[in-house]
Amino acid sequence: MKKCLKSILFKSILLVQLTVLNSFAQQNFWEQTYGPVGGDVNSIVTTSLGTILAGGNGIFRSTNRGESWFRSNNGLTFWEVQKLILSPSGKIYAGVLGGVFCSTDDGQSWTKKDSGITQTYIYSLAVNPISGILLAGSSGGGVFSSSDNGNHWMNASEGLTNGWVFALAYSKNGLAYAGTKGDGFFVSTNNGISWTHSDSTNLISDIQSIGVTDQNHIFVGSFSGIFRSTDIGKSWKQVKVNSINTEIREITVNSKGELFAGILFQGIVFSKDNGSTWLETNSGLTSMAVTSLSIDSSQFIYAGTLRGGIFKSSNDGVVWKQTNFINSNVNALAMNSSGTIYAGTSYNGIFRLVDDGATWTQVSSGLFDFYIMSIATATTSNIFAGTFVGNIYRSTNKGDNWNLVFNTTKFINSLTVDKKGNIFAGTQGLGIFCSTDGGSAWNGCSNGLRDSVINCLMVTPSNVLFAGTGGKYLGEGGSIFQSSDQGNTWIETNNGLPNKAITSIVMKNNIIYASTLGNGVYYSTNNGNIWESKNVNLTENSIWTLSVDSVGNVFAGSWGWGNGVFVLKNETNNWINLSEDLNTQQVNTLLIGPDSYLYAGTLGDGVFKSVKPTTSVKLDEFNTPATIYLHQNYPNPFNPTTTISFTLPSKSFVSLKIFDALGREVSTLVNEESSAGNQSRQWRAENVSSGIYFYRLKAGSFTETKKLLLLR
Repeated sequence: MKKCLKSILFKSILLVQLTVLNSFAQQNFWEQTYGPVGGDVNSIVTTSLGTILAGGNGIFRSTNRGESWFRSNNGLTFWEVQKLILSPSGKIYAGVLGGVFCSTDDGQSWTKKDSGITQTYIYSLAVNPISGILLAGSSGGGVFSSSDNGNHWMNASEGLTNGWVFALAYSKNGLAYAGTKGDGFFVSTNNGISWTHSDSTNLISDIQSIGVTDQNHIFVGSFSGIFRSTDIGKSWKQVKVNSINTEIREITVNSKGELFAGILFQGIVFSKDNGSTWLETNSGLTSMAVTSLSIDSSQFIYAGTLRGGIFKSSNDGVVWKQTNFINSNVNALAMNSSGTIYAGTSYNGIFRLVDDGATWTQVSSGLFDFYIMSIATATTSNIFAGTFVGNIYRSTNKGDNWNLVFNTTKFINSLTVDKKGNIFAGTQGLGIFCSTDGGSAWNGCSNGLRDSVINCLMVTPSNVLFAGTGGKYLGEGGSIFQSSDQGNTWIETNNGLPNKAITSIVMKNNIIYASTLGNGVYYSTNNGNIWESKNVNLTENSIWTLSVDSVGNVFAGSWGWGNGVFVLKNETNNWINLSEDLNTQQVNTLLIGPDSYLYAGTLGDGVFKSVKPTTSVKLDEFNTPATIYLHQNYPNPFNPTTTISFTLPSKSFVSLKIFDALGREVSTLVNEESSAGNQSRQWRAENVSSGIYFYRLKAGSFTETKKLLLLR
């Protein structure tokens, strides 16, 4: 009886352990840290279901009034979104630099709808509120119209004297309006079949936006301010906006007939008297480059900006609150001795992670330029930041305030601090500068360097300094140098390295790892004297950043047309991809943070964090992904061979096919049952011409399509 009870107990414990292990193996590796917030937004639309869609670098979707946002690009093959509109039937249309796309499921998926459009750079869209006829304005090709929900389009530009149409609108009674670049305003009474120039005085040029009131009063925003017409465009009067006439990107009207205008670099103004007087309404608006406005059925106003993401107002614009929109580029991550993490972004300055990793707070007071390339921490309080224009800033109070301490004419690629507190800065073309007094004075420290482009710097535990060089953005001509005398002299140590740019150097357990653009990762076990490649199962050759945890697991982040993040588990030779749940595959920087969590700064999706400490994760279990994922092909562009990778959580019947731009099948790479895990196939495009192609993966109910470019 006791043996039976013991057996039952043992089996129960074993079952629980196996369940936990299986659950752990299937969970995601990454989670979003919900910041830093910000990014570029070109257009916003709110649907009848209360969903908000924002277009910029792809399409983002929120179902809770901007509290959280998620990418919604399923079926979208071009991500440069210029305009979003909602049709009376509830369909959503997106004008992109690549055509028109339509969604019939509240923005969750998209289908290309541009048959007949001969100029696919679409900047403006409008829909007739009565008939549902669509108009699309292009860059150089004029206007196109569709009477069948976008399935077919025809040119509708008769009478237009300028093919650059940046703004379109309809009145409530079905009159169509077009704003052009250089030739002013046009009106059509027949859905674009013909147009009449409506600005006989040529008062208006370079129209960016059109707003129409219920009384059919027309307001246009241009590079020279706001103009109003009360007679269907026959005559115009310029209205003053606090005596400032500048680029008006958007004009919209709320249910009360009040007008709101978004001004590039000057925020938002509103008018309650049909445009006669305008007042600023910018309280809470931290980004003044307003590009788009949208008002939902509850009269919440949403403002899209350049760099600052999306703001919302629940009280007619009196006060604005920034939403949690994340489309930020994070170029640098650093951590001080107390575990506080700092993120350097493109255009939005520096952010600090607070509340135990729950909140990103902008800490950019004192910065004159906000494009941060590199960050290094010297002490708990002293932090250094290098910028795109070549400035170095110092903070002595954990980032609360910054002071300019050094400036050059080239941007600062990298910063590091050695064991003695000396600070080193690697530049794009001026070699290395160093400071021995905490950043107050700087001197050149490039003796022995034969390359002035310094991409990365690293200090070993024995205080030897390593520098990686080469044309970082071209990928050629790189090498590694080391200095054992605080940067006074440098010696080249490149035996076995390819002639490629060195982008990152890390060290652990006396092994040095170096990443390249074009040849993957190399390692050295003898302090850099001899280098060997370390690229088994590394499906991306252009590696931008490296990081290593306390037990020696090496992480590599890829960029460009990359494949996200890879891990080289300690004491193994094989790389494993860890990217199936990353929103983006373009990773700028990696950091092992407090308690061995891994942080990834991305191009366009802020910062991600590992769900668990990397030291406690059995990383090879993540070789079986939680979801199906189709990777971007590499290389791309290519000639004539490229590799397409995908991951499967379980054994599935898979179809992987190549199509040309007209939708014709070109090649079948897979049409069979495939096992779980990472899979790769090569396409050798020998008998096809240069151009854009598409590859489509089908596995069960999953379907995804991505674009690839063949250049001969």
